[in-house]
Amino acid sequence: MKPLEALGASSDLPSLLTSGKPAEVEAALALAEEAPSAGALHKAALDFAKAAWALREGRLETARVGFEDAATAFESAGEAEAAQIARIESAVTRARRGRRETALEAAAIVAPLETEGASAEVRARATLAHGTALRVLGDASKAQACFARVLELSRELPDVRSMALNSLGTLCVSLAAFGAAETLCEHAAELCRMKKDVVGEAIAMGQLGAASLGLGDLVAARKFLSRQEWLSAQVGDVFGRTRALVWLAEVALEAGRADDAAMLATRALESANSVSPPLSTFGAYADRVLGRARVALGEPAGREDIARACATFASQRLPLGEALASRDVALASDPLDRDRALAALASLAALGLPERIAEVMPQLGAPAELELAIVAPSARRLEPLEARLVYDEPEALASVAEVRSAARKNLSRLAVFALSESGLWIAAVATDARVGASVLVDDPQVACACVGGFPGVHLLAWPASAPADVVASDLAIVRQRAAGAVRVALSFGASSRVRSPGFGGGLGPALENVEASSVIRSLDGVDAGSVRIVASGDRNEPATAALRRAGFIVAAD
Repeated sequence: MKPLEALGASSDLPSLLTSGKPAEVEAALALAEEAPSAGALHKAALDFAKAAWALREGRLETARVGFEDAATAFESAGEAEAAQIARIESAVTRARRGRRETALEAAAIVAPLETEGASAEVRARATLAHGTALRVLGDASKAQACFARVLELSRELPDVRSMALNSLGTLCVSLAAFGAAETLCEHAAELCRMKKDVVGEAIAMGQLGAASLGLGDLVAARKFLSRQEWLSAQVGDVFGRTRALVWLAEVALEAGRADDAAMLATRALESANSVSPPLSTFGAYADRVLGRARVALGEPAGREDIARACATFASQRLPLGEALASRDVALASDPLDRDRALAALASLAALGLPERIAEVMPQLGAPAELELAIVAPSARRLEPLEARLVYDEPEALASVAEVRSAARKNLSRLAVFALSESGLWIAAVATDARVGASVLVDDPQVACACVGGFPGVHLLAWPASAPADVVASDLAIVRQRAAGAVRVALSFGASSRVRSPGFGGGLGPALENVEASSVIRSLDGVDAGSVRIVASGDRNEPATAALRRAGFIVAAD
């Protein structure tokens, strides 16, 4: 049983909740509430409908409580499918908060239902909600794998399929796969129009706008985002309207119209604060674009707006927003705060976003060769191929998600190293021959990059600015991800540096003053679980202490 079926076939609420104007939805809810009681199931369905309306209006706490009340009532009535769908929707409200803690709660709620759900629809919806939570948590590769599975599971479920297309399109935008995002969201928009789902169409329009902005087509971006804002306003979708206003402000700023950008960002802030609790994540993104617009207009106080956005993202533990805002603060500083900018770029590298690094390289004085090297992998042929695989072989797309994510992170980190001062930690790490480099560098918590190797031995690097505790912590994570004992030889070279990631990373990075063969030879005689520190001067002592704290045995050189 679906949650709203207990309202009866004559109820208009199922369609109004996705396409009705606010007054129409509220009138239908009042009518359903005044109807002669049809028992516990009718009340549970009404609770679900009220929660769905609260979610659309952005009243997240009201929605969460309503969905949980509905789930409890459906469970008491023995309606497992309806109860599980209500539980999934309660998880969605948590993920929409945009906070790490609530996203983890959402993932925990839906994970068991991916395999144990009462129906195919429950399993598909649970997998979709899990992917959304993973996207909020910054785990793009696992989120992509979830969304690809949903497309396979939802071939006969058009409602779920349109949401999956929108979700995967959203993820593609964040990964800068704009061509794939366009294909996915155009399909989603068509499905939504066919079933008169205005909210879903608005989401698709928003992502099409973001993709167009990424491709540099400002006219198309403005068209799609204006459509999203209009559709969202028609149905009282505060989420959609606020998001559209933020992106319209970004388009205006990109077009050199900082005054329009500031006005649109201010409207986005007003929209974000119009509900309780406020849409704080959207508000932070609005603050970020407002601050940049004000700085462009010559108003130094704009830095305060960006700093406020950065603080909000940090308090919510949202790494992407925090890294972008911190980067903006650094670039808006007078003089430019290069150290803070590089730290922010390192955070973006950990998320696998080389495009976000490349777009500010001119401001950091990077040579054109370095910018070319990092943007080279953005091949236009990849995007249509991905879009085709989404339909034809989603499992193939999911299978390469981790490798692709790791490659983007590695390329991004190498680019940041190339912008940094001379000095590299180099570690030769011996593992089981079946452990690939992608396993070692995909974790967003590590700061290292792979600079070479072959089956069974990987060369990892850190910039000179990385404290010994970070190097030791990364090696401990590598040990865990390698699922077995590792042997390590660690060296520091004050004059070593990454000159370039190599053109697209295809031939490996260009390194200077790195004695890789010497470090690899130092693995001889190192026992499993041990690290040999090779001639690292005054860094030997702090490195030894940090490695021991991380649980390694430090072998004598």
